Amino acid sequence: TEVKIWFEGNNMLIAALTNDKIARRQKAKDNKNFAEADRIRDELAEDHGIILEDTPTETIWRRK
Repeated sequence: TEVKIWFEGNNMLIAALTNDKIARRQKAKDNKNFAEADRIRDELAEDHGIILEDTPTETIWRRK
């Protein structure tokens, strides 16, 4: 799944960490481990203010 980065400012560390978690989430989804995929999504939202939007072809993220 292609990942588009949507964030304010130029914080490449946040982008890199978020992309890593999105990749781990996609792997969990591919393995049908939906509980882990949901946990990662919730962690990003609660701990980092990152909202994920899944489309048919990619995951887009943005900061709250």
